[in-house]
Amino acid sequence: MGFNLRHGTTRFVSRLPLRVVSIVPFIVQLVGAVGIVGYLSFTNSQRTVQDLSDRLSRKVGDQIDQRLENYLSLPHLMHRSIAEDINGGNLSLDEFSGIQQRFWADVNLLPTVDYLYIGTETGDFLGVQTYPDGRTALKFRTAETAPNREIYELDGQGDRQEFLKSKEYDPRGRPWYSGAKELGKQTWSPIYSSADLGALQITPTTPLYSPEGQFLGVLGTNLILSEINKYLGQLEIGKSGKAFILERSGDLVATSTEELPFIEQGEGEDPDRLSALQSEDADLKAAIAVLPEMATGSEGANPVAALGDLSEPVLLPLEVDGRKLRAWMAPLSEVAGLDWVMVVVIPEADFMAAIDRNNQLTIALSFVAVLLAIGAGWQTS
Repeated sequence: MGFNLRHGTTRFVSRLPLRVVSIVPFIVQLVGAVGIVGYLSFTNSQRTVQDLSDRLSRKVGDQIDQRLENYLSLPHLMHRSIAEDINGGNLSLDEFSGIQQRFWADVNLLPTVDYLYIGTETGDFLGVQTYPDGRTALKFRTAETAPNREIYELDGQGDRQEFLKSKEYDPRGRPWYSGAKELGKQTWSPIYSSADLGALQITPTTPLYSPEGQFLGVLGTNLILSEINKYLGQLEIGKSGKAFILERSGDLVATSTEELPFIEQGEGEDPDRLSALQSEDADLKAAIAVLPEMATGSEGANPVAALGDLSEPVLLPLEVDGRKLRAWMAPLSEVAGLDWVMVVVIPEADFMAAIDRNNQLTIALSFVAVLLAIGAGWQTS
């Protein structure tokens, strides 16, 4: 049968015109070569896209890390300077006017610090704050005002002017005070709601001790989380990339999207923290969901547990609603005492537009080249 088949094929080919016999093998080789070149070009472009997105993710993560270091580390440095002046006798906890002037000067000098304050073991409190509308206010509680804290507007020289309001307040019951007293060293408060503005904030704190080692009080600086949101929103992350900062618990700290990192409650109630798993952002939820499998190799593991165990940066390939994305997750490494995780998500489509155009142009030119080669071969034969 094999002999007959070869014989039949030979007879069939021998009946074809010489022009066809001479051109077809050439066309087959040419089409095959063009197809291989096109395939290699496509796969190489895919690798290029992944490499570009990964490098951009790392670069954005490094920018976030460095910016947060500048923003979050400054208050502790300022606290050390104030504590040295108190221990050295340049500032006295018994004379609030000197501390008021020092706080007012520091708040006006440093744009990243808008609220500096001190609470003492006797329940006294003094703070100077710049409000979002630009006004500067003095907040204080003494034995004469207790149990209330009074708030006055300050003028351009830091002097007390108009009375604004009074509200019951004791610094010793606030989380920033109790945490620093218990730990006995510079630390960070949990994220909590401001007693005055109602905004979510975190407080870098420094406990104060006398030269004899007696606990005197706590220095604090409020950092409003919405300021981190503003910075993330200004980042250029490809065309449509996103950045998030999470606590190890999975709760959102800040995001470059318009979604708020908390759930608003009724009037007078503190907002609830928003978990990444509750977020409306499908890309973030997909990154959190796939993390356990990428980190441990097992499906169905607890995403929050995997987030808590994350110790090295990881790159996660994702697919959400037919879109391919790359997610970069890494612990915040430059700010001592804060155990946060950064997440940067970039769609591959942000890089594929130009590459797709090049691929289409390559295919079109290859098709034209094949047609021209066929025509030239036909005429030559």
